[in-house]
Amino acid sequence: MVKENFLWSAIKTGLVGGAIALFLCLIGMIEIFDKRDVIEGVITLGMFLLLATSFVIGFLSAQRTSRIFESPKPFHQLIAGLLASAVTGLVLALFVLAGAQINIRAVFLNASPGLYELLTFGRGLGGIWMLPLLGGAYTSHNFHDFYGFVLWSVPCGHDQPGRDDRGAGEVSVWSDRNDD
Repeated sequence: MVKENFLWSAIKTGLVGGAIALFLCLIGMIEIFDKRDVIEGVITLGMFLLLATSFVIGFLSAQRTSRIFESPKPFHQLIAGLLASAVTGLVLALFVLAGAQINIRAVFLNASPGLYELLTFGRGLGGIWMLPLLGGAYTSHNFHDFYGFVLWSVPCGHDQPGRDDRGAGEVSVWSDRNDD
């Protein structure tokens, strides 16, 4: 039996993720949920759905890569996760490009200018490059490093343990953790 190339597997997984993200956009969930903040002034529920889709697709692609190699290879898993997430973002970028040229709203009522504005971060077609980049940037097989960064960047008081005088946390607590 011939094994599948892990890059081709990541691309296929990314296309499925793109289809899921596109479905969420076209049924109107992304634009409707954009009115609700998850973290006020930082991220809305609509953007969180897109990021979560990209993140989960990257994770699934990394897991699939470890099954292809029959053992965990962190570098290959990271590349597969980044590629799958970037392909998910690329599908959305192609959707925005197509929407600029074709009246998709004639068939899909939720393909509105507000959705395109949301997907391009308010920058029009000039912001389209950020979709594949953002999809890949949020994916990493070492999730504890990502969560450590998030916890490190949250502003807190000076009296908490693990914090220095400026209130910034120490990521080393998370990075040194052993996963058995």
